[in-house]
Amino acid sequence: MKRTKESWYKLGILERVIFIAGLSISILFAYTFHTSRKNKSSDKINSLIEKSIFSFERKINIYETILIQTQTYFITLDEINDKLFNDYYTKLSNLFDIEDFKGIGYSHYLTKKDLSSFLHSIHQTNSSFKIWPTSDKDFYFPVIFLEPKTIYERPLLGFDQASEEKRFKAYIEARKTGQTFMTGKIKTPQSKHFLDNSFLLVRSIYTGSNYQNVNKKIDGFIFSQFTYNEFFKDAWFNFKEDIDYKVYEVNDDQTHELVYTSLPQDKKRSQIRQRKIKKFGKTFLIEFFPKDNLIGLYSETLLILCVGLGSTFLIFRNLNQAKKMAIETDLYQEKLEETLKARDEFISITSHELKTPLTALKLRAQFLKKKIKQDRLTIEDTDHFASDIEKQVFRLEILVNDILDLSRIRTGQFSYSVSRFNLFDLISETFLRMEEQFKDIPGQTPEMISGVKEIIVNWDKFRMEQVLTNLLTNAVKYGENSPITIGVTYEHDHVIISVSDKGRGIHPEAQEMIFNRFERAGISANEISGLGLGLYITYQIVSYHQGKIWVESELGQGSTFYVKIPQYPAF
Repeated sequence: MKRTKESWYKLGILERVIFIAGLSISILFAYTFHTSRKNKSSDKINSLIEKSIFSFERKINIYETILIQTQTYFITLDEINDKLFNDYYTKLSNLFDIEDFKGIGYSHYLTKKDLSSFLHSIHQTNSSFKIWPTSDKDFYFPVIFLEPKTIYERPLLGFDQASEEKRFKAYIEARKTGQTFMTGKIKTPQSKHFLDNSFLLVRSIYTGSNYQNVNKKIDGFIFSQFTYNEFFKDAWFNFKEDIDYKVYEVNDDQTHELVYTSLPQDKKRSQIRQRKIKKFGKTFLIEFFPKDNLIGLYSETLLILCVGLGSTFLIFRNLNQAKKMAIETDLYQEKLEETLKARDEFISITSHELKTPLTALKLRAQFLKKKIKQDRLTIEDTDHFASDIEKQVFRLEILVNDILDLSRIRTGQFSYSVSRFNLFDLISETFLRMEEQFKDIPGQTPEMISGVKEIIVNWDKFRMEQVLTNLLTNAVKYGENSPITIGVTYEHDHVIISVSDKGRGIHPEAQEMIFNRFERAGISANEISGLGLGLYITYQIVSYHQGKIWVESELGQGSTFYVKIPQYPAF
């Protein structure tokens, strides 16, 4: 009975070994497939977003052109009357056949001291004219001309544009700069065709810089009014089959006000992109909701994972397909030649790095199977095999994590979660987790040098653990079993972390390149393992924390990596 139990125990160990090896390979392959498909969809979505933004900017620039043309027309005149303005609008509307261009108007610029003389002059031709709403202030911008006159229930003539804060700010900025300004969402008095969800484009005839040359009879602003719904609906009409939008106006207090949405109320889709656009003094936040939501992608990935566990042959066959998908994905990149070169280097290094632990796992499995058949497997053998298998699986785990982080960086999904913690606690935890890697180093654990005992920082703890792990792992790899020293200093609200070894050092020409993807400082993958991603990922993390990283090294004398980060970055 005892022998029978031992046989089943040994068989269970073998099953676990095979499961761990197969699972590791299958996860890597399924992830590669998933990422390739996801990147394709991401490229398509990015293209749609850029085209739709271009369409929006093109449309609003057309309206600015109309205002600029009207401004030029006004400057050439000595004076203007209702008939001249009507004739100009008739020619303008024939030239620009645009559906949501409702009309154009002119608001006069008045100061408080000019108010009486202006009203006296205009009452000579229009005795019923008055400025409304009435108020006592330094500036007035009454509407003098408006075409077509039928767009309101009753004439808007005399309406003071300075009576509303958003209009007033846009008018003042337009006069200061000579540029076109947008009021943002405003309310429209006596509206017939406009809803409250509307905005004005405003351009000054003259500005402060040329005020001395102002023709006092034509000193004011041209404006045109639009509704957000009609404007955005027409701007993005060509993309309605592919993507939906929500547009928010960003107010001065950074609050967001929804001004347009094409997303039906009964449809719920995740927003996967955001863009901020600044135009004519206003900022808009646009949320994009692509209609292609990768239906079936997760089920396909799960199917590939199951097939991979069932057959080693299919794993390698599907891996080849994933590589082809990666090639197709790379074709979408702007810098094709550079991307293809990086891909080839990545595949070469990855293939070599994967082959080493997989070959070791295969040999251990064969040797273990042989011992079981010969009934010569001892507990010591089992412990030895399990330890070797654990090391190889840990090595595969590092490779998969590096590849995963690289993909997240490329797709903008490399997430951060900032919190306050004691940096020295994190260093101690990292030492404890890496103690197996320090066994062959004199003194076993790195020596800690610091003038302080506690530094509270506001960083991403998990990502900073990656930074420490990558730097210490490099010191183990390239330090040639020399002592490792880690130092922490505090200088002008910045924390400086250094990791030193006395190993082979880095060639001066390679020191600037080692923070790039797949760079290995001229060291062959056959000599020292690794994908060349650790320092690249470290650089990205340090940059997010508004810090910098650099290295000081001499060949044969060792290397020291420095990381300098603000104690409390302004995220």
